[in-house]
Amino acid sequence: MDSGFRIYLALLFCLLLSGCQDETEQSIAEEPAFQETFSQGEFSVRVSVSRQEMTVAEQIVFTLTATAPEDSTLEFPAFEAMIGDFTIVRSLPLRQELTAKRLVRSRSFILAPFLSGNYLIPEMTFIGVKPGIGTPPVKIIIPAIQVEVTSLLSGDDHELSDIAPVLDIPENYFFLWLAAGVVIFSALLFAFYWMRIRKPVEAPPSPPQPPHVIAGRALDELLAENLAEQGQSKEFYERISHILRVYIENRFGLKAVEQTTEEFFYGLKTSSLFLSDQKRLLKKFLDHCDLVKFAEYQPGRAETEKTILFCRKFIQETSRRQNV
Repeated sequence: MDSGFRIYLALLFCLLLSGCQDETEQSIAEEPAFQETFSQGEFSVRVSVSRQEMTVAEQIVFTLTATAPEDSTLEFPAFEAMIGDFTIVRSLPLRQELTAKRLVRSRSFILAPFLSGNYLIPEMTFIGVKPGIGTPPVKIIIPAIQVEVTSLLSGDDHELSDIAPVLDIPENYFFLWLAAGVVIFSALLFAFYWMRIRKPVEAPPSPPQPPHVIAGRALDELLAENLAEQGQSKEFYERISHILRVYIENRFGLKAVEQTTEEFFYGLKTSSLFLSDQKRLLKKFLDHCDLVKFAEYQPGRAETEKTILFCRKFIQETSRRQNV
């Protein structure tokens, strides 16, 4: 018996004698227990909390969804490590879409308490700004939300119990040794079957992911880094331009990554892969990216958001078209 086989048997025996594994973590996505929408003119904010009663071992999902006209901005409050009395366990990436000329932006936070008691998600203020000289900003105030957190222990369980008395060691070890022998024999038999008899079954390779799925995931990962909000506009525009070029090359077989914008559109003149409006907007997108990358142009927040929306919308629209 070789050394690798002996090591395998030892590990298998340890696994058989170990206790059951901890239960997997329950899903945190739940139907909201509280949900309300606050509006002011053309701006609105919907706030939802997955639960308003919980224990110290549970978590809640807190979601903010802001809706504003396409050419306007509605600023989210800034959060760091805490939201009121809650600790931010995880901050999900910003989601946004453009429907009927209205920009919908949504952000969710996974929150956890520390001790039992009455917790507050504090009052928040959203500021909406419409373009135009002399147009006053719109203020939407979200009132505080109360969440009750209870302890896992009952009132009597907070006191430590006395140590249990020492049990006498049984003098008859026959059944203990018999059980150990059965476990060892079963482990050896299973290992012999697995290593010597059973032929390994190779799992079929996973099918390659579609280009639009790969591009969408890369875009979500880029947005999660918040490069534009940190003032790293050049790196952000280099990467979002590269994501769209790689998608076009993988989806349609066009040489888009290594070519300049002029070279790419020169070869695209006679192509029927894209609609004329798509070509025009794609040219505008790539020219804008080049302006930031090579001319040190500093885009505004609204320009950056439109760039993101166009990239996502272009990928979604062209992923449904058949290759021509």
